[in-house]
Amino acid sequence: MTEVVLSLADGRNFSLLSQHEDGTGVHGLYLISGPHESSQLTASAAGIYRARELVELPKGAMQVMELLRDGANNVIELLLRVDSSVIRLLSGEVYAREGNRFEIVEVDESILIQVDGKRPCAPGGP
Repeated sequence: MTEVVLSLADGRNFSLLSQHEDGTGVHGLYLISGPHESSQLTASAAGIYRARELVELPKGAMQVMELLRDGANNVIELLLRVDSSVIRLLSGEVYAREGNRFEIVEVDESILIQVDGKRPCAPGGP
């Protein structure tokens, strides 16, 4: 993902965004509040971006457990507790590799989300 919109019970919205490649080599996560121009939400249906509700994520009171930064002070990982679940948000990307394998590359331009340490199953797998 490149943007995750968080909607609070009081009606406020925040957007968690990932730093896109701009030639600086800087990647990380950042939070903004209020309305903003979201290129992903205004992109045409023919583009590569899609918007959907993440029903897989738990709802409830949120607490920041851990915030990890790299040497340049960029936020690269965030652990949140939502009720009894732990959500890991990571600056990274998944790349397809030879032999039908995938590799997670940390500190890249997308947002990866993991709930309670679970990983997706391979098609046809357990």
